[in-house]
Amino acid sequence: MNKKNKTTELHPLEVMTNIEDARRLWLETAYQYGDNIPIDDQYSGRVLLRMPRSLHRKLVEGSEQEGVSLNQFLVCLLSEGITQYKIK
Repeated sequence: MNKKNKTTELHPLEVMTNIEDARRLWLETAYQYGDNIPIDDQYSGRVLLRMPRSLHRKLVEGSEQEGVSLNQFLVCLLSEGITQYKIK
C-alpha cells in the first residue's frame, strides 16, 4: 500500500495568526536577551480609516464568520490584496 503525503492548506487568517504569534514571540525573546530590536519610526502600524457604514458592517460580519478580530480580518484582506497590486 502506497501512502501519499498529505499537505494541509492553511486558511489565510490562520497564516496571519501564526505570523503574528511568531513576531510576538521573537520580540519577547529578543527583549528578554537584550537583543537589538529594529524600529522603523516612519511607520507606526496604525491607520485611521473612514468608510461607509455598510462596508463596516460587512467587514464586521466577515470577521465574526471567521472567528477573528476585525483588525486581524482587515490585515488578512489587505495582505491578500497587496499581493495582487504591484508596488514600484
